[in-house]
Amino acid sequence: EKFNLSNEPHVNMAIEDHMKRRYYTWRYNLHQKFLAYGSEEALENRPQTVGEDDWNYLVQLWQKDEWKKSSAKNKENRKKLKITHCAGTKAFSRIRYENIL
Repeated sequence: EKFNLSNEPHVNMAIEDHMKRRYYTWRYNLHQKFLAYGSEEALENRPQTVGEDDWNYLVQLWQKDEWKKSSAKNKENRKKLKITHCAGTKAFSRIRYENIL
């Protein structure tokens, strides 16, 4: 109602990408709050913006050994990167191609 957006694929994709980034950031911030407390304390200190069922689900997820193992593996893989990607949504190969032209 407030915005007059066209219903074109590139507009929808941009909106969806923005919402994904917002969701990942929100979930990352929740995980940081979880880490600030112990497991039991985290259940008692639920953020007001998160429903009780959702918070319980996330706390249980973050306590699972499978999730911890996957998280540790991802941290190690990120440490092995020689170049940190800082070009936004463009892949290095696309930037290289554009610079050749």
